[in-house]
Amino acid sequence: MARIPRKALIYVRQSTYKEESISPEVQIEQCLSHCRREGYEVVGEPVMDLDLSGRTFTKRKIQPLIDRVRDGEANTVVVWRWSRWGRNLVESLRCIAELKQAGGRLESSTEPIDASTPAGRFSVTQMLAIAEFQSDQIGESWRDARRAMIAKGLPPHGGPRLGYLYDKPAKRYTIDPVTGPIFRECYEMYRDGKSMHALVLHLRDRDVRSLLGNPMSESALRNYLNSGFAAGLIVLNKPESFFSEERMDELGITTDERPAFLPGSWDPIISEDLWLSYRERRRVQALKPKRSRNPRQHLSGHLRCAGCGKRMIYRLERSRWVCCSQLTKDGASCPVHVSVSNSEATEFVKEWLRSLAGEYGESFDALVSERMKSQDASANRDVVEGQLLTEERRRENLVRAVSTGAFEAADVSDEMRLIKREMERLRLVLADLKCQDDQVQVPTESFERLLQSWDETDPSTMSVLLEQVLQGVYVYPFRSHPRMIARSVWEGERSVPRAEPPDLDFSQGRTCMKCQEWKPRDAFTVYGPHRKMKARCKVCTAAYLREWQQQKHVNVG
Repeated sequence: MARIPRKALIYVRQSTYKEESISPEVQIEQCLSHCRREGYEVVGEPVMDLDLSGRTFTKRKIQPLIDRVRDGEANTVVVWRWSRWGRNLVESLRCIAELKQAGGRLESSTEPIDASTPAGRFSVTQMLAIAEFQSDQIGESWRDARRAMIAKGLPPHGGPRLGYLYDKPAKRYTIDPVTGPIFRECYEMYRDGKSMHALVLHLRDRDVRSLLGNPMSESALRNYLNSGFAAGLIVLNKPESFFSEERMDELGITTDERPAFLPGSWDPIISEDLWLSYRERRRVQALKPKRSRNPRQHLSGHLRCAGCGKRMIYRLERSRWVCCSQLTKDGASCPVHVSVSNSEATEFVKEWLRSLAGEYGESFDALVSERMKSQDASANRDVVEGQLLTEERRRENLVRAVSTGAFEAADVSDEMRLIKREMERLRLVLADLKCQDDQVQVPTESFERLLQSWDETDPSTMSVLLEQVLQGVYVYPFRSHPRMIARSVWEGERSVPRAEPPDLDFSQGRTCMKCQEWKPRDAFTVYGPHRKMKARCKVCTAAYLREWQQQKHVNVG
């Protein structure tokens, strides 16, 4: 019987842990030598998975490799060692079985085993089990080292940090006198309403770069600010990988807390109040639509369609705000095609601000005070601080009782979890109250100055200032009166009247779907037995036909 020619695919993997520190070039050379000895024909380029752990198979190229074998491209896969295939015994055996079912087999260039015999299959299982055991040992060693770092009050992943000078031999962080104050300004600017994009531009103007020496990006800055390192905190995205449940209960970390923060041993750049204010604004920003988080226009997120109640979006090419949705919450189509020019909406908001200036005074302080008067009397700063102090004492008493052996950690775990959640809630409430106190005690821009500097103020700052007084501007169809209605934040949840049926009557005209302007009926082409109007006016239709004719001549020429 003729021997089936062997066509081999070479698979190379280098783990993120680099446990053997074998470069991909060495693995490829060993696999090529094995193929030459066995007389295999190497198909294509080696399949490489670099910086990927063998514990998981989701991101690796194992499945495409098996598919190529199933398609008849090759019938053998060669690896340097069995550990290169994987360090998860169950998943490794499953993929080997799938490879065998596809008509291929797996071979090692430096650990030859005949997997066609029972003894060979047993040996392969043992090699893969040893690979998993080595990975478990390496992982446990890393976890022990990280636990030791956390116990010393240091971050589990060492190395330099933004805003600090790092003494590597002593593993000590000291505040950088140059960049430290700059990053404190970033926290303050974000708390005061600036966007991440504005912070990045601020850092680039100051020539502050990332740890890799590259210009600062939004993702790098966001990750650093969210880490809490500048507040003197250690961030743990998966605390259960470092501590047992009993230890997490002692530290006051709940099982659903992601991420968890622990106090560090270095000096913070920012205060705890500033950190809590930053986290509170991050939480508020996450609840906003994506278009309103980083506004490009002064009125972004403030204009709403009176037909369906959805936010309106800005069309730059038309300089108009249009309804962003054709569906309402109950599934019915939007009853009107609402649009308004940016200049008209801006002038309306300015006039509304002038009216407020005459009624409440020249600053936002009176308006914020008006809003705070409606709050519950119990939700004041002194009461919340007292409640927070009480919860902290409860937590300290429970920790002391567990450490002295009076109670078991498992007996008080539920109560510790409830105390932790209550403390977090009280801190957020306290940060919000302090923010409001600052707004009342420190005068902000007056209405007149705000109106005068409307064009010079960046959209993110203007949007945050308007949020203090403006709940939304509801835009009605062109022929309706009034055209727009502004709703202030202190007017409560009183509903805004929707567009009434007379506003939907197109017998006199309608809004053109192209230019987004209301025009009389004779400006549209009427067709059909029911005398319906086309969606585009005659002017826009003629412009479209001229453009189409010109494009047609260009294509013919």
